Amino acid sequence: MRERLISTVLTIALILISVSMAPSAQADNLAPCRIKASERQTLSLGFPVRDERLAKVSKPKILVVPFQLKDNPDFKFTDAMKKDYLYAEEYLSFLSGNVSTVEFVFADTIKTDFTNLTMETLKVNQHTGNSKRDESISTWGFVRKMVTDYDSQLDFSGISGVILHGSSTSSNSFIAEAMTYRKDLQDFYFRPLVTNEGPIMNAVLFDKAETSKTIAHEVLHLYGLTDLYGSATAPGRLSLMAGDQLSLLTYEKWILGWLPDAAVQCLATLPDNRIQRLTLDLKKEGQVFISRTAKGTILMVETSTFKKRLYLAFYSLDNEMRPPISLFANSVNGLGREGLPLESFVAIGVELEGPEVSLLVSNIQNSTLTVDLIPASMKGSLEQSELKSASQLNLKAAIAASEAKTTEPAPAKVDEIKPAAKKVTINCQKGKKKIKVTSVKPKCPAGYRKK
Repeated sequence: MRERLISTVLTIALILISVSMAPSAQADNLAPCRIKASERQTLSLGFPVRDERLAKVSKPKILVVPFQLKDNPDFKFTDAMKKDYLYAEEYLSFLSGNVSTVEFVFADTIKTDFTNLTMETLKVNQHTGNSKRDESISTWGFVRKMVTDYDSQLDFSGISGVILHGSSTSSNSFIAEAMTYRKDLQDFYFRPLVTNEGPIMNAVLFDKAETSKTIAHEVLHLYGLTDLYGSATAPGRLSLMAGDQLSLLTYEKWILGWLPDAAVQCLATLPDNRIQRLTLDLKKEGQVFISRTAKGTILMVETSTFKKRLYLAFYSLDNEMRPPISLFANSVNGLGREGLPLESFVAIGVELEGPEVSLLVSNIQNSTLTVDLIPASMKGSLEQSELKSASQLNLKAAIAASEAKTTEPAPAKVDEIKPAAKKVTINCQKGKKKIKVTSVKPKCPAGYRKK
């Protein structure tokens, strides 16, 4: 039965060869897939990442400035608070694959005349102040004033960014905001912070203590990443910019220079009249395939690792949208909503459905993932039907192989195999009669004694 099933799979594979062997994506020409950064958005997932961002700094130093509110005179920047920043250092190093090593430098606590009401009012005006570019009420204006007023007490030598760490105790204030400044003066609001030691291009404002993951999230804005939360199609657990899990999309890593070009496959335009086959190596922790549809929609297929589990994600990117990423899932059961787990064969046959292109997981075999990108024009076609049938046979073959493997007796370990016991011969005598007894534990018969 098993041999017949394998034979059937091979036969269908040969029938489908004209469909599945469409031109493969090549990694030697990535120019069409270096998606342009938005000129309108402050941050976007495109090239080039601006020179002002921390992605362009090999070992960025960030000055953490705790500030005491007038009505919180007992505030102390504790060791526990400092430890959150040190954990954030480790998180950022982990996410970058140790490409980037950020260092937080801690300044002495500054006493201010600001109050809890100051922070509450900032929170109320946060959106309006920034949208109207009104520095008298905005968080950006508050940061600029703080840096200007206390510049003489701070040393910004060699500093790539600054974090103002507040001491609010009000339940009506919650601010965790990154400020990314620009050298050009297209918008005066984004001009650099001026200090005695030189301009500062990156800042964060916390009105109270934050968790290490929140700190890492805000600092990733300073590296050049944008928020990915705020929609039902956000990548969720696959990126710290969408949730609270310690992970990043593989494409985000490539944008920051944390993924080598060799892990990227590029196809300038997907065919709209045939199925495109794509293979990915599951032994590698992260790969990304990038292409555009005939209508210009940017599509990405990637694998990424989260908590030592490998996931597949299929999504579109539009840097003029907020959030810019829309993850595609199976329309029936929602599989793939936050990535499709690839640690077993159960993903075989799953179809992730986009409006212009669908992705079918055709096979997982020998650490190779095979997916087919099916344009909308071929939905319901014979070729798609044959691919789905083949994927179901592949799934059955994988299940049969798994069941056969679990029923086979496990090979004995070397230390479990005991050598055969050695037999021993003894001489026994009864009067003048003598006999020999051979056994593992030989004993003389009754009436005989051992000689």
